[in-house]
Amino acid sequence: MRYYGAHKPVMAADVMERLFIDPSGVYLDATAGAGGFVRRILESLKDDGRVIAMDRDEEAIRHLQVMFEDDDRVVVTRDNFSKLALNPEVTAYRPLTGILFDLGVSSHMLDDPTRGFSHRADAPLDMRMDTDGELTASDVVNGYDSHALERVFRDFGEEPRAGKLARAVVSARPIEGTAALAELLRTNVPWREEAKVIARVFQAVRIEVNRELDALEEALPAALEQLKVGGRMVVMSYHSLEDRRAKQFFRDMSRNCTCPPEVPMCMCGGENARIRLHDRKALQAHEDEVERNPRARSVRIRTAEKIR
Repeated sequence: MRYYGAHKPVMAADVMERLFIDPSGVYLDATAGAGGFVRRILESLKDDGRVIAMDRDEEAIRHLQVMFEDDDRVVVTRDNFSKLALNPEVTAYRPLTGILFDLGVSSHMLDDPTRGFSHRADAPLDMRMDTDGELTASDVVNGYDSHALERVFRDFGEEPRAGKLARAVVSARPIEGTAALAELLRTNVPWREEAKVIARVFQAVRIEVNRELDALEEALPAALEQLKVGGRMVVMSYHSLEDRRAKQFFRDMSRNCTCPPEVPMCMCGGENARIRLHDRKALQAHEDEVERNPRARSVRIRTAEKIR
C-alpha cells in the first residue's frame, strides 16, 4: 500500500484555527487522502465527536481504514465529494460542524508513477483519481478531436498555445505514456517554457478526466446545506480555476441581497446572506510555511461560517 509514510498537511495550524470550533462536533474531511487533517482534528476532538473521512480513491480508503481502525470517532467512506449530500455516512450525522475541501491531486498520487499524474517517470496515461472511473487520460489524449483537445488545454490549463498543441497531439497519435506526451510538448514550445507548458497540459487533462470543476460546483452548495448554523466550511485551492469557483460561490452566498439583477430595487430586505466570510481575501502561505512544505506555495484558503 503506497500511502504509508509521513504526510504534512498544508498550513494545518491555519486550517484548524478556521475549521475547528467544537470538540464535540462532527467534521467532514471531503478529501481525506492520507489522513493528515483527520489526525489533526482528532487531536482536539472529545470522545463524543466524529470525523467523517471521505475520499474517492480506493487506495486512500484502504489506508484510512487501517490508520484509524482503532478510533471509533472516525467514519471512513468512499465517495466523490460531489455526492456528499447523498452519502449515508454524511446524512446520518448532519448537520455538520465543519467541512474541509483540500482540492486537487494529492502528493501521494503524484509520487506514485503508476497513476500517470506526473511526467517525472514514464507511466500509462491514466490520471484517474477514482480507479473505477471510465474516462482515462489516454481516452482524452488519443480520442478527442483537435477542437475538443484545444478546449481542454485552454479552459482547464489556461494554455495560450492550446490550438497548436492540440493539433500536435492529434498528429503524433498514438501517444502511449506520460513521457511521450511530455516530450511531444517539449518539441512544440520554447525551451524556457517547457516546464510550465507541460504542467498546464497535464493539469488540464487531469481535470477533464476527473471532472474536477464540475464536481466542485456541485459540492459547494451541497456542503452548505449539510452545515449547521454556526458551522464552518474551508476550501483549499491550488490553482486559479478552483479558487475562482470557490470565491464566486462564497461571494454569492455572503451577499445580503439575492434579488436578480433585472429587479430595479431590493425586494428581499437585504437579509438573505447564507454565510459570513472569515477572511476578506484568500489566505496564502508565508515563506516559512513554503520552506517546510513546498506544496503550500500555490494554496489559497477560503473560509465561511453559515449564518442562515
